[in-house]
Amino acid sequence: MRRLILLDMSVVNPFTLNLFEYRRCGEVSDQQVIEALKSVETYLFRRWVCKVPTNALNKVFETLHSEVLRGVNAF
Repeated sequence: MRRLILLDMSVVNPFTLNLFEYRRCGEVSDQQVIEALKSVETYLFRRWVCKVPTNALNKVFETLHSEVLRGVNAF
């Protein structure tokens, strides 16, 4: 979480809050939360290193949430 905060990308906050809510309800495990946060961190860091504009991130994380839900419900 500290590294995500250092990246200063508040656009991930809604996704992260939903992820923690799913964990609280027992719908995902601690390990799944950790893996999801690692993936988000890696994605954001790579974009930052490559100087990719952040203007599309709102849409990315909005659709990510629905895609994750679709994947969870598929199992």
